[in-house]
Order: sequence, then C-alpha cells, then structure tokens
Amino acid sequence: MKLTPTQLREVIGLSQETLRYWRKELQPLRGRQGSSPSYAPGEALALRVVKELVDMGVKIQAVKSMAEDLFAICLQPNWTHLEQCCLLFEPPSGRVSIEDEPLQLGRPSGPLMIVPLRSHISALQRQLLGAPLHGQRELKFPPLGLNQRVVGEE
Repeated sequence: MKLTPTQLREVIGLSQETLRYWRKELQPLRGRQGSSPSYAPGEALALRVVKELVDMGVKIQAVKSMAEDLFAICLQPNWTHLEQCCLLFEPPSGRVSIEDEPLQLGRPSGPLMIVPLRSHISALQRQLLGAPLHGQRELKFPPLGLNQRVVGEE
C-alpha cells in the first residue's frame, strides 16, 4: 500500500505547506519531489510521531538529527510488535530507540521523551483500513477437521 501526498496529509492532519517543509528538512523524505511521490504506511507512522513531537514543542530542527533512526524503526513490517512498544527520544544526543518496557530503564542520563506507538498505529489502521487489526477475525462458520464432512455432503 502506498499513499499519495494528499492521503498522507489527511491521515496525519498536516497542511500542504508543512509537508513540503518537512520533505526538505527530514533526510528520509528528501527527494520526494515531483507531481506524484508516494509514501509507505511506516512513513505515515513516523510522520505522526514527528507531528506529536512538534505539537509538544520540539522544533523540527531537533527532530532532524533523529529522523533517520525514527523512520527506520517505523518502517519495520511487524506493527503488531511495534504497537506494544514506545519510542524513546534523547534530544541532546539525537538518539532514538525502541523499548518494550520503558519503565524498566532506570534513571536516564538526560532529558528523555517517551512516545507510545499504540495510539498512532491504531489511528492509522482505522483511517487506512477502516478497522484495527487485532489478530484473525472471527469465522462466520465453524472450523472443520480434515476428516470431517459437512452435513448433507456425500
């Protein structure tokens, strides 16, 4: 699945000007110029996180140093695992990491921002697919064993 710039802006809630500016500033998005660039769902996830950081007061200049690691994490194919994790941002060092248990870290050596991914992933799934993906959906008929026959079948 690929998203157009218009679809991306709609699912993230960005203006056209903001997306254009971020494409210039954030290394993983550079080169996405032209009439029809496309974006992967993982890039939409990364941009939702960037938007949350910016909404919390982090300058896009500070996000620049963390963008490559952030996008690499968000482009992982296993969102079921990512949904259980939090992103840890260390602004002074520019480090981004992913943790299953951020409360088990102990005392950080400097400022640390923790962004849970569950709400971002759930929102993207609802917007892109119409419903969250939580394992297999319930079957509309009972499962049969390999050697069982359906009643009325001969």
